Parts: sequence; C-alpha cells; structure tokens
Amino acid sequence: MFDAEAFYKEYGIHYVTPGSGYKHSREGWIQVPCPFCTGHSGYHLGYNLEEGYYNCWRCGSKRIYAVIDALVGPLDENGIKDIYKRFQTDPDGYYPWKDVPKADKKQKLKLPEGTETLKKAHKQYLRGRGFDPDEIVDIWGIMGTTVYGNYARRIIIPIYYQGRLVSYHSRDITGRQRLRHKACEKAEEILDHKTIVYGFDHAIRNSRKKVIVVEGIFDVWKIGPGAVATFGIEVSSSQVRLLSKFEEVFVLFDNEPQALKNARKLRDDLLTLGSDSYVIKIPNMTDPAELSRGEARKLRQRIFGIESGKD
Repeated sequence: MFDAEAFYKEYGIHYVTPGSGYKHSREGWIQVPCPFCTGHSGYHLGYNLEEGYYNCWRCGSKRIYAVIDALVGPLDENGIKDIYKRFQTDPDGYYPWKDVPKADKKQKLKLPEGTETLKKAHKQYLRGRGFDPDEIVDIWGIMGTTVYGNYARRIIIPIYYQGRLVSYHSRDITGRQRLRHKACEKAEEILDHKTIVYGFDHAIRNSRKKVIVVEGIFDVWKIGPGAVATFGIEVSSSQVRLLSKFEEVFVLFDNEPQALKNARKLRDDLLTLGSDSYVIKIPNMTDPAELSRGEARKLRQRIFGIESGKD
C-alpha cells in the first residue's frame, strides 16, 4: 500500500491527522490541501489509511497517480510510477495489477464431454444472432458440443484469466433446452467466474487505461476486445476491485431500471476506489448484444479511438 504520510514528510507537504483537531480530519484518514479544488482548498483531500485511496470532501475521488503529479509535479508517467513504487509499504506489491485473483497453477480444467470445433448448427445460431462465427472463434476461442453429454447442443465459451483456462460457460443453440445458459460446475472451476470478468486478458492488451463493462458474454463479443462482462448485473467486490485497476471505466448495462441502478452503484464504487467511471446510455438500446456492427464500431471509436473489433 502507498505510504502517503512518508510521501508527505519527504516532500514537505503539510498534512493533518485525526489527532490534530482539524474539523475535516477523522479516524483512519490523513488530510492535505486539495490541489484540484478551486477557491479555498482547505484540508479536504483525504487518504484512507486502511483501503489506500484518495477522496476530496468537495470534489470527489482521485487516482493516486493524479494526486502525486498534482502535489509534486508536473511529472511524466515514469516519474509518477517511481514515486509510487518508492513509498510502498510492500515494495514487491506496488504494481497496480498485483492485488487480483490468482489461479492455482497446478489445477487444470477440462471442457465438457463432446466439445469440438463449431459445426453447421452452431454457426447458423451465431449468424442468427448477428455474429460472424469465424471472427468469434478467432478472437474468443469458442467451441461447440455434439448431441451427447450434459452440455449437448451448446456453444462452449472458454473463460481465460491471466492466460489460463479457469472456467467456461455454455449457450443452448436449439431454443428447446430448459437452461439457455449453463455454467461450469463450481467444484470444477479453477477460479469462481464471479471473482473475475470475461474478456479481462483482451482488455489489458487493448488498453490498460480504459474498459467497457457489460453484463454478458454476447455483449462483449458485439463490442470486441476492450469490453468485459460481469456475468450479470450483480457485481462482486472482487470484480469491482479488478475493474478499479483501469483508469477509466464505462459501464453499459441493459436499459432496464434494475440494471441501470446496479450500473450506477458500480460507477460509484469505482469512483470511491479512484477510477474515473461513467454510466453509458445508448438511446433505444435494450441489450448491447443487439447493437448493429456500425453502432458497436461507433462506440469503440468513442471510447478507444479505434474501429476494429479485433486486437
């Protein structure tokens, strides 16, 4: 964790602690004048000593990198990282991507019985949903199943995290099975899929600074690399922490009341952890997976400044 007090002492930045009697100082926080506020800055910028994040009582949450630059800069990115690393209480743990779920390297996951390359029926289903089967296979490595087994007549969607197969999901292609969506059994998962997000590895390669968060896997496919899915509108604390590693997070859930409510909660949680976070609403959209290719392309241009759905 970043040692803000040691940082302040070395750079001669005046700060106040809970015992100082300053009106805005409270237990668990240390305060400095906010360099982002206009007018009277006061000692409004607080650093939470337990959770390791900044928040100004007047102008909101701030990223640690931005605070370092504002207090002692201007600095380039390497200069900021050097300071951030130097004032770590755990020198080996400074790298921002370290505090994320870890998979047991000794475990190996097997895909369901009957899993094979996509056949005609699988491809027809994907085309009917507006996807190019070859493109989805190329980017996301999906497969299909035969007519036998517990996952018969389904598309199999591997879930990778940090380069390892940790779980999988499946989708019925017949429209007749009781469960349209069927996940890997929890006992077989290398990592609980609700502790991570689908598409994480692609998102890192695409842009460590920005990510688009959607509900489902098909939503990710439509937008392309740089989008990740939370496997539904309920977002776990582990998923929030993982998403907070991105500087900017754009939340695009379905346009229905509960989904929008959860999207706003995710935005607020991420703002508290220091990520600039926004809820996106696209007029007349019910589900990101139903966007046209042109609409998805425009969204990528708006967020990432690129057109292609591929890396």
